[in-house]
Amino acid sequence: MDSKEYLQIVVGLRTLKIRLQSNVSDEDLLVFNSFLILLRKDGLLNSLKGDAPDIDHRLRIQECVDLSTNDEIKNLYANHIKSICERIRKLYIKDLLRIYLRISDDFIQNYAAEFFDEQLQTAFLSKGNADSSAMQPKELTDLLNSFCNTEQIINYYNPFAGLASLALKLPQTVNYCGEEIHSTTWLVGKLRMLVYDCPPNFEYQMVDSFEKWTFRTTAKYDFISFNPPFNIKLDSSNLPYLKDSLYGYSRNANSLIISETFNQLRPGGTMVFVSPNSFLFSEEKHDKALKEYFVQNGYIEKIIALPERVLNFTSLSVNIIVLNNTPRLNSKIEFINATELVNKESSKIHKILLEQTIELISEESNKLKRLVGVEEIKSNDYNLSVNRYIYDDLGISEEDKKNFVQFKNLVRPIVRKKVIESTGKLVKMRDLSEDLITFVKNFQNINISELKGFANKLENNSLLLSTTWKTLKPTLFESNSDNIYYDYNSIFACQIKEDKVDKEYFVLELSKEYVQKQIDQRRVGTAQSRITLKDLLQIKIIVPSLEVQKKRKYLYQESVINEHQAKIKELMLNYGIDLADENSFLRHQIAGTLKNLRGSFSKLKQIIEEQVINELPSLYSYKVNPKIDSTFLDYLKRIERDLNSVHDSVKSVGVELNLLTIKLQPINFIKFVSNYAEEIKNRNSNRFDIKIDIDKELLKEHEIKEVVIQGDRNFLHQAFNNIIENAERHAFSSSDKSNNRIELELIYDFEDLTVQLDFTNTGKPMPENYSYEAFTRKGSKAGANAGDGVGGWFLHEVMEKHNGKLGFTDETGREGIKGDYATTIELTFPIEIKI
Repeated sequence: MDSKEYLQIVVGLRTLKIRLQSNVSDEDLLVFNSFLILLRKDGLLNSLKGDAPDIDHRLRIQECVDLSTNDEIKNLYANHIKSICERIRKLYIKDLLRIYLRISDDFIQNYAAEFFDEQLQTAFLSKGNADSSAMQPKELTDLLNSFCNTEQIINYYNPFAGLASLALKLPQTVNYCGEEIHSTTWLVGKLRMLVYDCPPNFEYQMVDSFEKWTFRTTAKYDFISFNPPFNIKLDSSNLPYLKDSLYGYSRNANSLIISETFNQLRPGGTMVFVSPNSFLFSEEKHDKALKEYFVQNGYIEKIIALPERVLNFTSLSVNIIVLNNTPRLNSKIEFINATELVNKESSKIHKILLEQTIELISEESNKLKRLVGVEEIKSNDYNLSVNRYIYDDLGISEEDKKNFVQFKNLVRPIVRKKVIESTGKLVKMRDLSEDLITFVKNFQNINISELKGFANKLENNSLLLSTTWKTLKPTLFESNSDNIYYDYNSIFACQIKEDKVDKEYFVLELSKEYVQKQIDQRRVGTAQSRITLKDLLQIKIIVPSLEVQKKRKYLYQESVINEHQAKIKELMLNYGIDLADENSFLRHQIAGTLKNLRGSFSKLKQIIEEQVINELPSLYSYKVNPKIDSTFLDYLKRIERDLNSVHDSVKSVGVELNLLTIKLQPINFIKFVSNYAEEIKNRNSNRFDIKIDIDKELLKEHEIKEVVIQGDRNFLHQAFNNIIENAERHAFSSSDKSNNRIELELIYDFEDLTVQLDFTNTGKPMPENYSYEAFTRKGSKAGANAGDGVGGWFLHEVMEKHNGKLGFTDETGREGIKGDYATTIELTFPIEIKI
C-alpha cells in the first residue's frame, strides 16, 4: 500500500472526527464509511467532484447509488444505509466526501480492499465497535481455506461468519453460504464482500445459526469451515432439540456446535474449524462422548496446535481440527505442533507464519507431527491435546532408562481427612520452594487463616508438589507442633518410600529437565495449566541404588551451591551493598539538619529582601575583594542552588527508603485495576479518554473468579498514577480530549501464571532508540518532554519489590504498536487464580 497517501487519508479522517464530532454512533459511522469506500471503488462518487459547496450531498449520494448496476448496492442502501445517511449532519458528510474524492484512482484501484480492511481493523479493535471477535486474522483465514478444494464445484457452509473473511478469496466454483447474527457485523461483512468482488452467487445471511439448526434441513455441504464463539452458554428453552442431543448441554456449546455442523456435512465432505484447547482435554461427558465418537469412527484427520495470541479478541490458545465424513475404522490421527511458527510483532499481536505452517502440514514426516492410533488415544482417555502426543526426547542415556521407576511406586499419597478446625496455617502453591537450596520448610511463618473444604492436614514429614504451576516446586515439609494444612486443589502431598529413594535425591531429580518434559507432555488447561494426579503418578524417575543416589546428590548439591555463591558475590559487587547501607545512614543523619538549614536560609532571604535591602540598596553588589568578580548576590544564589541539589539527593534516597516499607498482601487484581480505571474516569481534570480491557472471553471460558497478586495497594496506586501523570504531562500535546486516549489492558499467561498490565497512550512516543537501561536509570532524562528522571526508576523498583518486571514498547522501536497508539508501559506480576 502507498503508505504516504494512506497516511494522508487516515489523518484527514481523524482530523474530521475530532473537529466536527459525528452525531451518529461509532457503529453507524463505520457502516457509512465502509459504504463510501465501496462507492469510491466502483467509481460511483466521481460525479460529485464538481459539486457546489452548498449542495446537500445526502441527496447526491442517493443519485450515485441509482447509477449502480449492482442491485445489492441499491438494496443495502435502501434497507440499511439510507437511514444512517439521513441522520448524519450535512456539513459532516460534505467534508467526509471531500476526503474520499481526494483519493487517487491509482490508490483505489490497487489498494481498495486493503484500505477497507485497515479501517475495519482500527474501528473494531481500537474502539470496540460491534463484535471485535469478528475481525479474523488474514493468516488464519488462509490456513482454514487451504483445506478447501476450490478446483471443482462445491457447496461451502460458514456459520458464525463474522465479517465474511472466509468468503473473500474464494472462486466462482464455490457456492458459499455464510451466517452471521450481529446486524452491524453482517452489514459491514456484506459491504466487504462487494469491495472484494465476491461472486454474485455467494449467499451471506443475517441469521442465528443455533435457531436455524432447530429446524432440521436436508441441505448438505461439501466443505464446512468456521471460527465459532468459544464456550458460550445456551438457553435450553430456546433449543428444543438440546434435550435429544447426545453432545449438547446448555453450560457450554462447544460440542453442540461441532456435532450440529458435522451433521450438515455430506458423506466424504471435509470440515475444518477453530477449537479452544479446553475442548481437546475436556472430561465433561458430552465433550468426551463426541471425541470418542469421532475417534472410534475415524472422522478426525488432523489436529493442529496454533501459536498463542493469534486471535484479535483473546489470548486463548487455539487449534485447527480437520474432520472428514468418511468412516475409517482403526485409522490414525495426525497431530501437528505449529505453536512455534509465529511472528511475534509485539507482546500482544502474534501472526501465524502461513507458508511455514502449510509446508509443515504437507510434509510426510517431521519431528513436529505424528500419526497416533486409536488405542493410544483411548489409553489417554480421549485427551486430544497435541502436546500429549508430540514431545521432545527425554535426553537421557539407555543405562538411566533401565533405572526408570514410576512415581506411584516411590510414594504413598496422604489420605484426605475432614477438617475439624476452623482456622490454621494453610500452605498454598506460592509457599512452596522456588529453588534447590531452600527446599526444606516447616512453614512456621505462614499466617493463620480460615480453613475451607479444600484444606487437608499435614501431620508427618511429607513431599509437597504443585499441580497447577509450570514446575512441580518440590518441597520437603518437616513436621512440627503447629496445625499445618495444604490446599489439595493445587498441591499433591505424599510420603516418600525412603527404602527405595533418598528424599533429597528425589527432590533434586524432580527438578530435572527430563522430568519437566514429562510434566509438560501431560499438562492440560489453557487458563491454569495443571497436571492430574493420575498423570503425575505415571511420571518416570531415574532411581539407581541408594549408594549411587547419595553420590549424585552430593555432587549436584555442591555444584548448585557454588553457582549461587558466585551469583551472590557478583550481586554484592554490582549493587555496592556496603555503600548503600552507608548512604541510608547518612540520609537519616542529615535529613533533619538539612530541613532546618533550608528553612533558615529562606528566612534570611526574606529579611534581606524586606528589610535590609531598603537600607542598603547596593548590598547585592558587595564583594569580598574588588579584584574578585563574585558579588554578595552571587554567593546567595550558589548557596540556594547547592542546598536544593542536596535536598533533591536526600529526597531521592528517601524514596528508596520508603520502598523498603512495601508490604505485600493478596489483591484481587482485576477488581483493583478496574476500580482504578473507574476512579481515573471520574476525575474532572482529565485531558484524555480512558478504557480498560480485561479479556472477559478468557476468564469466562475457564470460569475464573479472581486473579490474585501479592501487592501493596498504596505503592501500586502510586506507580499507576506515575504512568498516567507522565502521559498527561509529557506525552499529550493536544488539549483535545478525544485525541488523547489511554488504554489499560490485562494480558494473562496462565502457563507461567503471570498477568501483564499494559498502559498504552496515543501521545508522543519516547525518544528514538531510548533504551530500557536509560528508562529505568535514576536521573535519566531524554527528549523535549523529559521529566525529573525518577519515574522509570521508581516503576522498576516497585515492580522488583512485587517480584514482577517492567517493560515498554513504543512506535519508534523495532516492534512498534498498531493503530494510533504511541507508547505502552508493561507491568508483569506473578499471580494465583481462583476458579
